[in-house]
Amino acid sequence: MEGNMESNMKKKRSVIGSFIAKIIAFFLFTISAFGTVFCGLAVMYFIDEDYYTQSVSELFLEESSDILLDAARQVWDYLAEGEESYAEAVCEGKNFDIALLDELSPNAFVEDDRNIIWTTYDGSYEAGLIYDISAGFSADRKFTVNRFQVDPARSYVFRIYIDTSFPKTDVLSILYKNYAFSDKLKFHMLWMLGISVIVLLNSFLFLMCSSGRSNYSEGIQPTVFTNIPLEIYSAGYGVIAMFLLGLLSNFFYSIYDSQLYMIVFSVVAAALALWCTFFLRELAVRVRLGQWWRNTVVFYVLRLLWKGIGAIFNSFPLLLNTLICFFGICILEFFGVCLFVRNIGVILWMLEKMILFPIVIYIALMCKRLLQGSQALAQGRQDEIVDTRYMFGEFKECGENLNSIGKGIAKAVAERMKSEHLKTELITNVSHDLKTPLTSIINYANLIAEEPVENNKITEYSEVLVRQSGRLKKLLEDLVEASKATTGNLEVDLQPCEVGVILSQALGEYQQRMEEKQLELIVTQPEEAMSILADGRHLWRIFDNLLNNICKYAREDSRVYLSVEESGSMVNIIFRNMSKYALNISAEELQERFVRGDRSRHMEGNGLGLSIARSLTELQNGRMDIVTDGDLFKVSLCFSKI
Repeated sequence: MEGNMESNMKKKRSVIGSFIAKIIAFFLFTISAFGTVFCGLAVMYFIDEDYYTQSVSELFLEESSDILLDAARQVWDYLAEGEESYAEAVCEGKNFDIALLDELSPNAFVEDDRNIIWTTYDGSYEAGLIYDISAGFSADRKFTVNRFQVDPARSYVFRIYIDTSFPKTDVLSILYKNYAFSDKLKFHMLWMLGISVIVLLNSFLFLMCSSGRSNYSEGIQPTVFTNIPLEIYSAGYGVIAMFLLGLLSNFFYSIYDSQLYMIVFSVVAAALALWCTFFLRELAVRVRLGQWWRNTVVFYVLRLLWKGIGAIFNSFPLLLNTLICFFGICILEFFGVCLFVRNIGVILWMLEKMILFPIVIYIALMCKRLLQGSQALAQGRQDEIVDTRYMFGEFKECGENLNSIGKGIAKAVAERMKSEHLKTELITNVSHDLKTPLTSIINYANLIAEEPVENNKITEYSEVLVRQSGRLKKLLEDLVEASKATTGNLEVDLQPCEVGVILSQALGEYQQRMEEKQLELIVTQPEEAMSILADGRHLWRIFDNLLNNICKYAREDSRVYLSVEESGSMVNIIFRNMSKYALNISAEELQERFVRGDRSRHMEGNGLGLSIARSLTELQNGRMDIVTDGDLFKVSLCFSKI
């Protein structure tokens, strides 16, 4: 049995109901939510900064143009003052060099040195990037650089040579490395965003599908928050959600200022997503349980209003309700008459209502009396009489019928009580009167059976006499017990009893008889002891009667099933067997006294066993049910579990 239970549990286990799987799903959801927000922000930043449309060099030159322009202006100013050493110092410790070119043919400076006016680039490295700046700077006068006269009225070009190997650490090297790193990262962010979104959606769907599911119980299980009204539950979640949204709004305009802000923003967004997922899981549990709207404040208020209106209306007597309905109809009709009928129509309408008013009141009063009479009968007060003096027609006939029904019920109840009392008294008196002579008969029959007799016939007769007198004694005892059990005259001492112990003792008494009848006994009991509140003596008698009934009427060479089952707060003790005879009698008749399943009565039995068992069960606050299905005979005893 233990193995079957374990195998059933294994069959029921699934990933969707696994607690560990839910923990993993929550972890993946949190990580993927953070990754989705963070990678999404990074992709938005890359799109906004044109990383996907421009190269690293283009982005770098665009960002460093102000630095290079400032360097070119410094060189121009130093050259204009004749301080070439200071102009050369502008490029010292930097990863770039500057050349001043004649704009007439700036692209031919390598072949024709006459286009180079001044330069710090000596060709010791191969320039990775070249950036030209028009030297449209102001100067007070003409000046000479390297024997070349520079006229401020003309246009010149500053050519910037950038060493992309960046052997020196400066602002340009840091800037270029940042752009190069971001350029490598931009496509990784796209892949990470896609993976994060897929994991996020799958983990979210798993969490929603697994809401209310568990491998340790069947069906949808409510959570600790399910009993909280939906509006209050939503308001509690909404407060935290609004707080998290406020944090997001504070960080929204500064998320691109630093990576720390992006990380904090992503963490808060992931927390908000996780919080909303908890809320949606609870909603899913309520929807799966059905009738989720019943646990809402709106439903409670509407139901309270409906009950209040119904209670107010029901608290009015029938006459007042009739008056309310009558005047309500009159008011509606009055407005209709005023709108569509004039003068004489209003007068006729008023005359009609004056005639109908006393008739309606009279009919309402008669209905009220009939209603009170029927309520009295329903509550068992048969002696109350409906006053029909002022009634007429079918109202009067209905009132007289109610009076006749009350009298008939009272008479039938009195006769039934008298009959039951006389029957019980007769059985008790006759049983006591027969008990004394029967005891003498049994004693003398035993004495005769013990005497040595040569005639075998006398020995056979004495055995029959002993057996039949014992059967008669058992019948008298059952009659007395049935009478006491039916009238409730038995003493009942309810104490905690272990069903399995008493049932095992009873089975031990009938083990030999069942083997003689070739009955295979199959007993099913739970591993833990089941205790009920009962009287051990009477419970033993119930088991004794039912097992004796099985030994008498069960089909030979068949199986008998006895099981103890737990059903909520109740314990069911079930006896099943196949009947030897056709069960052409209802279960209700079988529980009556002196009724036997063997209508031919060629077997021993007095038809009191089931009746006594039912009465003793009811005296112990239990219930006994009998079910017959073809040849299957089933008795179920139901007691409250301790």
